[in-house]
This record gives sequence, C-alpha cells and structure tokens, in this order.
Amino acid sequence: MYPLELWGGGLYLSILSIYDIRTHRIPRWLLWIGIIATIFLKGFYKNISIALIGMGIGIGILFCAISKLTEETLGMGDSYLITILGGFVGAWNLLYILAYAFLFSAGYSAILLIRKKFNKNIQIPFVPFLMAAYGLWIL
Repeated sequence: MYPLELWGGGLYLSILSIYDIRTHRIPRWLLWIGIIATIFLKGFYKNISIALIGMGIGIGILFCAISKLTEETLGMGDSYLITILGGFVGAWNLLYILAYAFLFSAGYSAILLIRKKFNKNIQIPFVPFLMAAYGLWIL
C-alpha cells in the first residue's frame, strides 16, 4: 500500500475512534466518507485484487448480519466500518486486523473485570481497538 492510503486510513480511524469513545456512535456521514475514499483509492491505486476486496467486503457483510442477529451486541456502525475496512485492505489483512482488535478488546475487558468495573450492561467502543490493530498492521 502507498503512504497516502496507510496514513489516511489511520487518520480516518482516529477520527472515528474519538466519535466512538465520546458518543458510542459513528456518524453515517463519516462512514460515507470512508466508502467514497475507499472506492476512489482502490480505483486509483489498484494494489489489491478485486477478489480480495470482494472477500473483505463479504467478511464485513457477515459482521453486519451478526450485528442484526445479536441485536447489535457489536454495533452496526462497527460492522459497517469493518465492511469499509475489508474493501480498503482486503480479506487477509482484514482478518489480521480483526484478530488483533478482538485480542485488544479482550485484554481491556479483562482489565475492567480485574478492577471490578465491568457489568453486563457496559458498552465498550470497538473502533479504538480497530485503530490500534490497524496501527500494528501498518508497522
């Protein structure tokens, strides 16, 4: 990937992380910016095969279905973002990012459990973990 893509993706996830931490919501207009930027960048750079992009989007659509079936235990905004990220980085890179994001969120949850600040109604923003995993991926 090219530096513009890598750093632009990191900046985008940073902005979304701030929204997710503060409001536990991701604005739709920011998701649309991600969709448009992904289409533009992939059309311009063409550094990932269409098959990998399609599979990455498919993984995201699977997460959208899981969000619907679990009554948004994982928020729809997070699932839409995973779909956008799948189109941006491709399937294999998305799986790498997701594995680390879930690992980071599990570690954070364990810390909350140890500190006894965890209950069944707590909402943990997931985008910061995606951002951290993306940062690890670009290194």
